[in-house]
Amino acid sequence: MRNLKYMLGGLALLATACAGTKWVNTWTEPAAAGRAPLKKVLVIGMSADMANRRAFEDAMTASLQGYKVQATPSSQVLPEGQVTEDVLRAKVKEGGYDGVLITRLVSVDEQTDYVPPSTGVVAGGYGWGPYYGAYGGWYGTVYSPGYLVNTTVVRLQSRLWVAEGEGKPVWTGVSESVDPSEVKSLSKEISFMVAKELDKHGLI
Repeated sequence: MRNLKYMLGGLALLATACAGTKWVNTWTEPAAAGRAPLKKVLVIGMSADMANRRAFEDAMTASLQGYKVQATPSSQVLPEGQVTEDVLRAKVKEGGYDGVLITRLVSVDEQTDYVPPSTGVVAGGYGWGPYYGAYGGWYGTVYSPGYLVNTTVVRLQSRLWVAEGEGKPVWTGVSESVDPSEVKSLSKEISFMVAKELDKHGLI
C-alpha cells in the first residue's frame, strides 16, 4: 500500500438502484494465480458520509463472507475522517489482515441525449360502427415528438491489496452504473460483482 493517504472525508461514495451496472475494465496481477487465497480482508469504502460508508462496507463484507472470507468493515476499525498511511498500516498489522479491499469514487458524469421524433402505425380490429368500420380494421398514425434524456453515469474503482511487505495490488475493477438513486441496492450489486471476480481468479 505504498504512497497511499486515504482521505475518507474527501469523497462521496455514490450508490444506486440503477438501470444497469457493468465492468468497464478489470485487471488481475498475473503472478496472483500461484498465491494462496486471502482469508482475512479489511474492507474500506472511501466516503465522507458515514451512513453510505457503512452501507457499502457492510454489503461488501457480507459478500466476501459468503465466500468464507473473514472480512471486516473499516468503520469498525478506522476512525471517521482523514486516515494517514501510517495509521492504516498499523491497523492492518494489528488486525492480522492479509488483504485490504478499497473502493473509491472515480467519476460522476451527466449525459444528455436527444431522442428524435418518430412516426408509427397502430392497427385496430373490427368494429360495430358505420359500414367502413364493420368492413375492415382501421389504422392510426401515431406521432412521438423528440425529447431529451438525462443520464447519470457513476464509476467506482475497487482494488484488492495484499498486505504483506510494502503492500501490492493484485486485482482492480472499475464498474459503471447508470442513473444512481439508492445506496443499498448499488452496494449489494457491486459487492456481489467484486466477490464473484475475486473468487473466479482464486484471490479469495
